[in-house]
Amino acid sequence: MRAHGAMRQLHILTLLLALVLFVLGCATPEAAGRSEGPPDWVQTPPRGDGTNEYFVGVAGDSAGDVAEAETVATAAMIDEIVRYMGVRITTDTTAEARASLDAFESSVVQTVRQTGAARVAGFRVVDRYVERRGEAVTVYLLGAYERASLEAERARLQALFQERIDAVAVPEQRAREFEARGQYFEAVLHYLEAAQAAATSDIDNAEIRFERNVNSARNLVSRIQLEKQNDNLIVMVREAFPESFEAVVRVNGRPVPGAAVRVSYKEFRGGRSTTRTTTIQSDEHGRVSFAHPIPQLVGSDTVTVGLDLSRYMLPLEELGREYRSHLDGLSGAISDTRVVFRYDVRSRAAQVPTGVLLHEADIAGNPIAAGTVSSSLQQELSSASFRVQNLSAVGSRSTGMARDELLELLRAEYGGRVERVIIGSAQIDEFNEGDGFIVRVSGSAEAIDLETGEVLYSTSGFQRSRGASSNAAIQAAFRMLGSNFGQDFASRLP
Repeated sequence: MRAHGAMRQLHILTLLLALVLFVLGCATPEAAGRSEGPPDWVQTPPRGDGTNEYFVGVAGDSAGDVAEAETVATAAMIDEIVRYMGVRITTDTTAEARASLDAFESSVVQTVRQTGAARVAGFRVVDRYVERRGEAVTVYLLGAYERASLEAERARLQALFQERIDAVAVPEQRAREFEARGQYFEAVLHYLEAAQAAATSDIDNAEIRFERNVNSARNLVSRIQLEKQNDNLIVMVREAFPESFEAVVRVNGRPVPGAAVRVSYKEFRGGRSTTRTTTIQSDEHGRVSFAHPIPQLVGSDTVTVGLDLSRYMLPLEELGREYRSHLDGLSGAISDTRVVFRYDVRSRAAQVPTGVLLHEADIAGNPIAAGTVSSSLQQELSSASFRVQNLSAVGSRSTGMARDELLELLRAEYGGRVERVIIGSAQIDEFNEGDGFIVRVSGSAEAIDLETGEVLYSTSGFQRSRGASSNAAIQAAFRMLGSNFGQDFASRLP
């Protein structure tokens, strides 16, 4: 009887153990100190409260790998957080924004793996639950994110995601708005700004946006016209222009205010002519006005006025060769948007009776009576339609005279017949006999108002010449020096 009873008890215990093992095999909780069933949040994810937002990640692994299931559950929880933040990867998302989002997600993963680690401000894992069913395992994760920190991170990521896209989209949109309002130059500038932003961006469709904005700028530039309001101005040398050079910037007859135009012109400084540029803006009526500096040289020249986008084109022109084909068309349209003014600088000197007297001397300072310098100078002035005569009749009497004494003599002899005199001297200062004869002569001359004694203009220079004979070399050198003086007076004398 006792043996039979013991066997019965053993059978009951065996059945109970099998039942427990079956139940445990069906659902075994694995959470810190938890022996009861799954927590309520597994079935009903908690809603946000006054402090936190809650996020749940769930994932299973059929092979029972808890670590693998937790990794997938973490990714699922991150998806929920990112979805709440409202950011998503698109073809426009920049590498910088993607990298920032990747860094955020990596920090969340580290927070999950290292309990208590402050990898993400305001975020923590508040509970885990592991459920086993046979060999399969399911991991549940519950994360709490402080609302203030969550909103701050959301704002940061959203701004980062939008920033580089806006760098292209915003100026492009503004360009369209300016164009619609007739503010064409501002529209061009914003199209160029958008093109530059697209070229330096890593958004996927950057090249398309670059091309679109460059083409928009080119099409608009090709519609801008510069219309001259005057031309062919005549001015006297060393006198102010009678009026400014004026043009109007228009598109289809409508004035374009605020347009930058570059003015290129010639100016005589430091003894030579140089090209100078300046940039001016059109006024509210689209007008541009340029006051040319007082001209110092007689002759014809031009003023060029063209659309100035150099400040905005320079960054684009520094881009790679792959952008060149699009920019060439734009550069051509800018170059075509220009006008050329012509003007003529004349001298009143040609109408003033002028006498010429220059003394010549050999290398020792002895007078030479040939008068080659005077004759050559006079010939150049005559070619420029000057009323000129030779004053050599007083040559022998005037040799060695000081300027004031010479002027008194010329007033006495020519007063009433000439109003100006050109006086000066030239002398041989080098003479070499080697491979033929080489001569250098130098001299100076000045134009003087005979009545007042005022010096109107002065010049100086030297000239070398080679000849088969000494006389030929000397005459050639004096002749060329006189010719140079004549051309200088013809172009500079007021």
